[in-house]
Amino acid sequence: MPTSVLFADPDHGPRAQMAAAILRHVDEAGTFEVSSAGSAPGGDLTGVTEVLAERGVSFVPASQPLDLSMAPDVLIVVCEEGCAACPYLPRAAQIVRWPFEDPAGLDGEQRAGGLRAIAARLENLSAELVKGRLPT
Repeated sequence: MPTSVLFADPDHGPRAQMAAAILRHVDEAGTFEVSSAGSAPGGDLTGVTEVLAERGVSFVPASQPLDLSMAPDVLIVVCEEGCAACPYLPRAAQIVRWPFEDPAGLDGEQRAGGLRAIAARLENLSAELVKGRLPT
């Protein structure tokens, strides 16, 4: 049975959705059942499809609200350090933080560069996870 992994951030924006898409992409063996959600979905996904396409990662935007009844094996919170609105699921078996700055305030090339940096780091973290090491 696959390990369920839920990526979450407050707005179900680029960080959580990119993390889910990248883990699905690198998890060739199907070890994980991957999803993403946010406590208040509605994050700006501008540029995400293009940045992921550069890496060969397919992406379908979603708007999934966080449900407190969710009980993933691993909850990976991807909001920035000190975020007061970070999602929490009391039924998650394990909770890990992979902090990323929110790209919401970036535009144009700055936004694309920020999203590329997030994607590169997510690829590294996801590769470690697929190897059986849960980065913290």
